[in-house]
Amino acid sequence: MVANIKDDNDNISYDPLKFGYSVVNEAPEVNENHRRGEVYYSDEILDREMEQIFMKEWLLVGRAEECEKPGDYFTQRIGDEPIVVVKEKSGNIQAFANVCRHRGVQVAWESGNTKYFSCPYHGWVYDTSGHLVDAQYLEKSKTFKKENCRLPIIRTELWEGFVFINFDPDARPLMESLEKWDFPRVYGPYQMGRLRLANKFTMNIGCNWKFLNENLTDIYHIAVLHSDTFGPYQPLDGYRYEVFDGGYHGRFIGGTLAPGGKSLFGPIPWLPKELHSGGFSSHLPPNTAWFPRFDY
Repeated sequence: MVANIKDDNDNISYDPLKFGYSVVNEAPEVNENHRRGEVYYSDEILDREMEQIFMKEWLLVGRAEECEKPGDYFTQRIGDEPIVVVKEKSGNIQAFANVCRHRGVQVAWESGNTKYFSCPYHGWVYDTSGHLVDAQYLEKSKTFKKENCRLPIIRTELWEGFVFINFDPDARPLMESLEKWDFPRVYGPYQMGRLRLANKFTMNIGCNWKFLNENLTDIYHIAVLHSDTFGPYQPLDGYRYEVFDGGYHGRFIGGTLAPGGKSLFGPIPWLPKELHSGGFSSHLPPNTAWFPRFDY
């Protein structure tokens, strides 16, 4: 169910420090409807989504702190595409296709620190810049030049310490995408580039990717499903939303969401006092949910 909500100027003025007005409450009613079930289980639709969305949009894959030292790396899989993100000797963080150029075997697993990535099948060796540095028995080849062989480069850009990749080399710059969804303005006060990753929790969920997206944009369930954890500190009537074509930003007013309802370290030191309650909730297409809060 989508409502296109705009004012007379075809634009919604929104100040992240002011939250008393909810455009959702002022929006015209729309007819309720449901998507066809095949949207969630059709292999054909999923293949098209992977091709038209995930292979063309900027995807969040991690934090810069996961690659602090040269040689630090971590791996991920986007659909059927394995990737490795590594800090090169130059200090640049770069993503590569995690496949040997010879027979497509994976060359890196999980995370760690290394000087080289080695294929377990034929022993081809790549440095952390993706260049092939050794391929046994091929030094006598008159046609194969190892200096012309390297791991496929995946476009990589950083914003506020977050690492994004894009499989499309011709995609618009990351900042243009973020500005389209108004992220720099709304989340600028948090200065997330100054924050550090404290914990990373991974969960494998057997569902269509859109189900997870819909759950993470659903605040209706919080008071019930999360009644024993953060539900009491995130009241439903404390939400205010800005809705625009294709997205939204929500501000929720409430207490700390720290374990047990008690702040462990206090508010973020540089965060404006106007934001010292609750936090924000946003969806960054195609599949990232954001829930910055004022403390921990």
